[in-house]
Amino acid sequence: MVQNIIRALALLGLFGLGYDHISDDSREVIQPVQTTIAEVVIAEPEPVVIVPPKPDCECLRDFMVSTIGVKEKTGNNDGFWVEKYLSNVKMSKGNPWCAAYVRYGLDSCGIKSTITAWSPTAVNKSNTVWKQGWKKESQVGDVFTLYYVKLGRVGHTGYVESAVNSVTIETVEGNTDNQNSREGNGVFRRKRALNSLHGIWRWENR
Repeated sequence: MVQNIIRALALLGLFGLGYDHISDDSREVIQPVQTTIAEVVIAEPEPVVIVPPKPDCECLRDFMVSTIGVKEKTGNNDGFWVEKYLSNVKMSKGNPWCAAYVRYGLDSCGIKSTITAWSPTAVNKSNTVWKQGWKKESQVGDVFTLYYVKLGRVGHTGYVESAVNSVTIETVEGNTDNQNSREGNGVFRRKRALNSLHGIWRWENR
């Protein structure tokens, strides 16, 4: 029985022992030969890549760029995306949507704000970036507001994308057009003079 066990171990190649001869004659000496144990290659598991969330400004840039070109369906504050922006602030089609557009982007990036469909709510006095002068360095995704004397209040808002020079910024804004109207029909990239702004504000999670 012992002989059978040895034979089985030899055939299976266990423990790295081979045998140069196995005899049925139990009286014959079996000479073990040391062999090299074959290296067992164990595949390394694929590393788990944890992708950190994008910084707020990068997320907002992606949102802005992806929405440039959105247009109203009939020119009456309607259309698939326009209505999604409006419904996000509990408003129906037909209403102005510049502030709703800003709020939708912030919400999409997980940034808390108190902006509603009413453009004056885009002002965040607790985090001023520019107000008749720079208070801090601007970044992508800051929110600008425009004041209209005839309205007696802020009447338009959008995002700051970049600074063109010391007196001009590039924006991405909804409910505008190529003439910088506050009642336009889509999302456009525009240029605006700093001295035309009411202010630039930042919404961010703290």
